[in-house]
Amino acid sequence: MRLLFLLILSASFSAYAQLSATGGQLDFERGAIAAEQGNYAEAYCIWRPLADSGHAESQYRLGWLYAKGLGLAINEAEAIRWWQMAARQGHADSLFRLGWAYEHGEGAQEDIPRAQEYYLAAAKQGQDDAVEILQLMLMRDHAGISSAVADILEQNPQAIGKLSAISVARANIRKGARKNAGLITTLKNDDPVVVLGSRGDWLRVWIVDQKQFGWIFKTLVKGQE
Repeated sequence: MRLLFLLILSASFSAYAQLSATGGQLDFERGAIAAEQGNYAEAYCIWRPLADSGHAESQYRLGWLYAKGLGLAINEAEAIRWWQMAARQGHADSLFRLGWAYEHGEGAQEDIPRAQEYYLAAAKQGQDDAVEILQLMLMRDHAGISSAVADILEQNPQAIGKLSAISVARANIRKGARKNAGLITTLKNDDPVVVLGSRGDWLRVWIVDQKQFGWIFKTLVKGQE
């Protein structure tokens, strides 16, 4: 799977640019208007040639038509095929939909590690739904997710959560969401943390300067008092 995401990250959008330059984007918009009006068959007829030519957004939209049976018979496998083509161009929403498909076994065999890789690739591009699901996985301690999210946070601390800071002179960061959990470190006022989620009165945070996860009582973080 590493090769898959290396290909995604290095993918070119030249096909999309070429289509836009030749009026392809205008055609896509006509298809979008048709779909909004419920004319899904017309939208399909407009988007299909664009998708065949490599237009990632059209490929993504065709996937939705097949997945939901909009103007077409439901065909989840065909939806997956189109999303995979768009995902190879780095299309964030398609990456998210593939993650969802592999997490829930919709049109593909359930494969949680593979789903996580798609979510991670989408989250790197700021896809909000992928970010939210990764936060939930972190809170539920899904196997292998912490190290993968840590890699993203090291590159961009705001990619998966909300950047904040300590609001008191000294704040203990603990291994779990309870006062008697082991102490990881002690931070001081204005030290940066990324808020990833909450459990009761506790926050799961990423310690920016030390590059590790921890738990902190929420009143000790700015904006959480």
